[in-house]
Amino acid sequence: MKIASKFSDFFKTTLPRPWTATRRATNRPVGRSLPARRAWTGSTTRRFASLLSLTALLLCACERAPVEHGFEIRNATLRPARDDLRVDLQLNIELSHAARRALWRGVTLEILVNSELRQADSRDLVTAARDHWTLRYLPLSEQFQLTGPGQDDVQTFPRLRHALRATGKLDYRLPTGELRAGDYQFRVRARLDRSALPAPIQLPALLFRRWHHDSGWTQWPLKTSG
Repeated sequence: MKIASKFSDFFKTTLPRPWTATRRATNRPVGRSLPARRAWTGSTTRRFASLLSLTALLLCACERAPVEHGFEIRNATLRPARDDLRVDLQLNIELSHAARRALWRGVTLEILVNSELRQADSRDLVTAARDHWTLRYLPLSEQFQLTGPGQDDVQTFPRLRHALRATGKLDYRLPTGELRAGDYQFRVRARLDRSALPAPIQLPALLFRRWHHDSGWTQWPLKTSG
């Protein structure tokens, strides 16, 4: 009995009681109490969930909204020359409200035209090129400037509709070298280069359809006599 009593006294003096440790832990100064931390965590979670829901609703609304802007290639006139192919494109260009507003605020819009020439039978690529046109607003002169691929290809217009009308008629040359006689397939695509936009606009431009201006690929047959 004496030995058991000694062991009991040893454990009482050496090991703290569970309720004592708990009481000491709860008496430590902390930033927030446990109920406050739980309330703060719940509030943050609810706000984050609301933000996600709002973002999803905005994305769904943008996806369901009727598309009233974009690029459309109406026609392509092809004229083979000695070492290149002369291309005259007719496009229908309708800028979205967001793109127009950015243009008025000094953002340069870059139109990218991808061109390909392939063999009609084998679909082998003969040549390909990327040409750029830039459209910007000049606030000092209150004019719009359209710059083409060539160094001297610069035009200015007093109204945006005049600049868009000129942008709808693009002519350029696709280097081909000497083409053999045969059947070819010319493919072309026009789009707004969203990667050329300023960094703060690039993420919204990727997420929302109001920044999506893309004609998709269209093609025309080409026959050469050598």
